[in-house]
Amino acid sequence: PVTDGSRELHSLCAQLEFLLQFDLKEKRSFFGQRKDYWDFLCQGLARCRQEHEGIHFVTSLDKLKTPVGRGRAFLRYCLVHRQLAES
Repeated sequence: PVTDGSRELHSLCAQLEFLLQFDLKEKRSFFGQRKDYWDFLCQGLARCRQEHEGIHFVTSLDKLKTPVGRGRAFLRYCLVHRQLAES
């Protein structure tokens, strides 16, 4: 079984992050906030579905402060619930 302490999980998440951030330009919104792949995922999933459970779960976590942390939590949520391909 794969747990949070598994090297394989950390390696997989690192590779997924690399792919999602590949060739991503340093962009900022109108108010100066950095745009990251988390913002891209939120916008893309909002267009496809009404409310994605993973987005709702991640935004409800108060400990996550950065877009990268939210993106990592979303990837793990999708892996745990076997929704990565659909998302």
